[in-house]
Amino acid sequence: MHTRGAGTRPIVALTFDDGPDGRCTEAVLDVLAAAHAPATFFLVGSFVDRGEDDALVARMLQEGHTLGVHGYWHNAVRRTFFADLTFADIQATTRGIAAALARHGLSAAPVPYYRPPFGFHTRATRRGVTMAGMTLVTWAVSVTDWPRSRTVDDIVAPILARVRAGDVIVLHDGNNLAPHSQQTC
Repeated sequence: MHTRGAGTRPIVALTFDDGPDGRCTEAVLDVLAAAHAPATFFLVGSFVDRGEDDALVARMLQEGHTLGVHGYWHNAVRRTFFADLTFADIQATTRGIAAALARHGLSAAPVPYYRPPFGFHTRATRRGVTMAGMTLVTWAVSVTDWPRSRTVDDIVAPILARVRAGDVIVLHDGNNLAPHSQQTC
């Protein structure tokens, strides 16, 4: 399990949970591209399987980001109590990612990481992740970034106050509450 890297170089890992999420994910990708910053996107399988954001999944890969699994259903924490259900969620999500990429003419990409919904994991979760040949990743720095009322300063200031070299920072690329045509990020 990883919550942080070695900390021997002044580098952090930016990670984004809960996508793909239409315009919100697109906005995150635009900012990362402008900053030439790679990130890891932990995707929710049921969101990928909607097929509405295939272009964004393809863009993540094409722009050098890493893809990870954030469960098939985000709110299904009880499934993490069972290795076989965790494994099934991982497999369903990786199949969905491969299908989304294929619809854009891309080959399936390696999906090396799993982050359980809400970061909650048990011994059974870890067994399911091992069965899938993945690495479980949590985080060292988390802030409440998902409420729409939060400003950039509300999010960035607490991160900068806490972050150290090697930290894994968790952020979110949307909340999937509004239809894509009505989203605000």
